[in-house]
Amino acid sequence: MNDQPKTKRIKERLHRYTALLRDIDNQRERLDRMETTIGSPSGPDLSGMPRPQGGVSNPVAAAVEKKLELEEKIQQKEAEEKAERRAIEAMTELMDDPDERLTIQLKYLDRAEWPDVTDKADAYQRRMYRVHGRALLNLAEIEAEVNDSN
Repeated sequence: MNDQPKTKRIKERLHRYTALLRDIDNQRERLDRMETTIGSPSGPDLSGMPRPQGGVSNPVAAAVEKKLELEEKIQQKEAEEKAERRAIEAMTELMDDPDERLTIQLKYLDRAEWPDVTDKADAYQRRMYRVHGRALLNLAEIEAEVNDSN
């Protein structure tokens, strides 16, 4: 029996979660760059070209405003991530098999790569992929039960 349709929803949820983590990392890096730019004074304009009149009178103030907006966006994403992490952790705690639970935790919550999850041994790696498949199936069933009870 093919369990792919049963696990599709939970796989998509876990992948959305890891994509959210990547997005938060990317936005933090963007914020770091922004902070560096704000902290660096611009050099003098030696081109001799006239500067445009009007527009933003204080580029530092505009940059600080963008920085504050980005910080707020990051905080919102972090709150979303925290809530989703708690939900996924609660579901994994309902899993009976500790190997399945650990596989999901390492792969998705801790963002470990497969070689780190599987210990790099071929036989163990094949076993871990099977455990991962069972874990996804088990987690999909738990998710369905949690959703049905809400």
